[in-house]
Amino acid sequence: MLGFIRKQCVTRICAPKNLPFPLLHSSLPKKPEMACSASLFSGPGSEELRRKGCSVCSKDTPKVPNEGLPKLLAAIPSWSLVDDKKAISRKFVAKNFKAAIDFINKAADVAEAESHHPDLHVTNYREVEVKVSTHAAGGLTDFDFILAAKLDEIPVDYSPKWLEKAQAALQQTNKE
Repeated sequence: MLGFIRKQCVTRICAPKNLPFPLLHSSLPKKPEMACSASLFSGPGSEELRRKGCSVCSKDTPKVPNEGLPKLLAAIPSWSLVDDKKAISRKFVAKNFKAAIDFINKAADVAEAESHHPDLHVTNYREVEVKVSTHAAGGLTDFDFILAAKLDEIPVDYSPKWLEKAQAALQQTNKE
């Protein structure tokens, strides 16, 4: 199975469109087969979300109704609802501290370009959590899902053990 994962990862190293940072060869890890974008975990509708852009939010920005959440979550299956459905979160384990910080820095560039800013956390030196919510609206808006889909395109040098478990969990979910 790891061979399958590596093959998938290698095909995802190419730079996605409209990223606010260059993806240079020198920025790739020494073992590029483990540099993957979360689009390995993309679902139907993720490309459509990535084509959209975020705009300035306010208290009047419409929230996503509860019945609209399943379709949007299906597009970004590595994310889950948190905080009483007022935010979405994605967690992963990077290969090392540098890989975690590389992701955080690139996520900051994407967030600045979109003018929509997530909460970014690194704990235990390589465990990364990204939490997205529209604070001004007091909950989830389309902009949160757009940003999540765009963050999923950032290549990450994942922990090989974590990547294998995540891929297995996704395959199990798809069977159900």
